[in-house]
Amino acid sequence: CSGSLALMDAGVPLLDHAAGVSVGLIMDEDHEGRVTAHTIFTDIQGMEDHHGDMDFKIAGTRDGITAVQLDIKPAGVPLEILLEALSHATKARHTILDTLVLALEGPRVDVRDNAPRFGAVTVEKELLGRVIGPQGSNVKGIERDTAARITINDTGEVNIFAPTKASFEAATQRIMDAGVPAVRVGSRYLGKVVSIKDFGAIVELAANATLGLLHISEIAHHRTVAVTDELQLGQELEVQCIGLDPRGNVKFSRKALLPLPPPRTNNATNTRQQHSPPGYPPRNNIVLPAAPSPPGRGGQQGGGTSGQ
Repeated sequence: CSGSLALMDAGVPLLDHAAGVSVGLIMDEDHEGRVTAHTIFTDIQGMEDHHGDMDFKIAGTRDGITAVQLDIKPAGVPLEILLEALSHATKARHTILDTLVLALEGPRVDVRDNAPRFGAVTVEKELLGRVIGPQGSNVKGIERDTAARITINDTGEVNIFAPTKASFEAATQRIMDAGVPAVRVGSRYLGKVVSIKDFGAIVELAANATLGLLHISEIAHHRTVAVTDELQLGQELEVQCIGLDPRGNVKFSRKALLPLPPPRTNNATNTRQQHSPPGYPPRNNIVLPAAPSPPGRGGQQGGGTSGQ
């Protein structure tokens, strides 16, 4: 009875009030088991239940019975006595229903702020990973902070059960924020290093507290042996969003915003020139002397020609 009244007062759209009453029985039997006398009690308490022969609970609306539960101590109760008990219960139930209607005729139009809420939001399947978070950390954090309970379907439907309006709205907003891309691929953001791992750094964006991975290979153009060689915990830096992994986690790059290093030039020739022995010209400029003429005719002709 009080539950029906409380639900309507909270704005839950019940079709009608429901009430229940318990009917008790004490009867005398002869040695053959025939009932010689009986008395029916309506709305029994603990004493009548303890000393009586029956506890018959009947609940329902003005249109009919919705639930019954019967406890008896004797081997059986005659049908005519059960029908009489039902008649007593119907009269008592209607009396209670009249009182409930006088207090509150139907559900309140506006649901009270402290009434429980249930609803659902839809998130793109590709972004469910952001709502759930690594090992469920994000959804667990939402439940812990808002006191709501959340279930997620593979279709992208997220169901929210909350004890109050404020709890429901807070949980809904957190889910919508997580299910909407907080960063755009190719955009640059100011962030802060909040965690350093062997494989990279976790960066938190200043604008919306989005977390993303700055992989060690995306820190600088040159090879980075250790993350701490380039970054420190709490360091602020500019990063660029370069994509999302299959679970929806953000990937950042720092080197994408750094100027490219100058191209390497081939200085092998200059090196050889710098290391040529003293007194010798560079190898690429060496002038070889003419080979001497062989002795014989060629040499004599050479001499005669020279003398002429």
